[in-house]
Amino acid sequence: QAREKATGGGADRFERAGDGFHRRLREGFLAMAAEDPGRIKIIDASPAPEEVASAIWKYLKPSI
Repeated sequence: QAREKATGGGADRFERAGDGFHRRLREGFLAMAAEDPGRIKIIDASPAPEEVASAIWKYLKPSI
């Protein structure tokens, strides 16, 4: 809600970039993760927020 108020409810520049941009961006991040799997992890963000947070902490805890 805060972002909507700040932007007047309109799309920001990333939202306006279009599907092609987002597809290329995702492919780039997946390629980086494949090149350096010890450093870059892919987290499935489709489950409930609590599950996503748990998956993130699984990888972060050993590092902090």
